[in-house]
Amino acid sequence: MDHTIWVIKVLDDSEKRSLEYSNRQWLQQNVEKMKITACEGNALANIFDVADARKKEGAMVIQDGRQVSFGNFSFGKEALLLILKNDQDFKYLIFKYSPRNNM
Repeated sequence: MDHTIWVIKVLDDSEKRSLEYSNRQWLQQNVEKMKITACEGNALANIFDVADARKKEGAMVIQDGRQVSFGNFSFGKEALLLILKNDQDFKYLIFKYSPRNNM
């Protein structure tokens, strides 16, 4: 299995629900280029994780298949949260934010 498919699978499995189409497309185009990886077993983000990420240099949020500023982030929609990792193999660690996880 190639790395992009593996990242998408980890995010799908984290909530046992498929990613929204636009976010899945964004991942297919950017996982390899941006050196993104996921953490199996801990790939979900909640509201507090998103709020914490605002303070981290290089963190970004993807909603509807495009990067949004933290000020324009909608807590009612699925998002991908990328945290700058910068190790030798990967630059970003990715998490799936879902409003369903915060209820």
